[in-house]
Amino acid sequence: MKPERRVLIGEQYTAQLRSDENEDAPPVIMGHGAVFFDADDRGTEYHLWDNVYERISPEAFDDVLQQDVRGLFNHDSNMLLGRTKAGTMKLVKDERGLHYEIEPPDTQLGRDTLVLLKRGDLTGSSFSFIPDKTSYEETDDGRVIRTIEHVSMLFDVGPVTFPAYESADSEMRDAISAEMRDAMSGPEGETGPTGPSCPKGPSGPVGTEPEKGPEPARDYEKTELDDKLMEMQAKM
Repeated sequence: MKPERRVLIGEQYTAQLRSDENEDAPPVIMGHGAVFFDADDRGTEYHLWDNVYERISPEAFDDVLQQDVRGLFNHDSNMLLGRTKAGTMKLVKDERGLHYEIEPPDTQLGRDTLVLLKRGDLTGSSFSFIPDKTSYEETDDGRVIRTIEHVSMLFDVGPVTFPAYESADSEMRDAISAEMRDAMSGPEGETGPTGPSCPKGPSGPVGTEPEKGPEPARDYEKTELDDKLMEMQAKM
């Protein structure tokens, strides 16, 4: 399954540079790669597309904090700043979300990153992950909420150039749409909030004649997405 990425919005979640009073102490890059949903702070809710939003559960990262996670700049594996296994990056879950601290290397990349942070040019934070448990609900105002309940793999966390949400690409959007449709489907023969496909047969889904015209094309599109989701889940 292709990893998903989220980039934080809001000055209170930006990457920062911490320097101890001891001049000999190494500088530390710190920030929140992800934040948990807070009903009093709409900035903790990601806008995926249209009326679809995403929230992160406080329990989402409970089983990945001990994984070997990289600290990358802009999710680029060639721009390595730290690594949990090497002890040069720390990950902790606090009341706000997934907090990281990175001791950057004394390399050109490390020095450049520190300069960008000091100048205020670099402010965003992000993380790359694969969720294995999600849930969906529809709010009274018509929004669809996807909640990340559990993350199975956490690949990298670190500073990024653009502190704005990075929308899912077309492949990921299709996969999330299929996942959402499957999760919000009612029992067979019923239609859920997002209008899932109904069982087909000679008498149609609700005992009527099958619709003519464009309906077969829409059914075919849904089948393609469902098959794609099944393939992605089989590879996990």
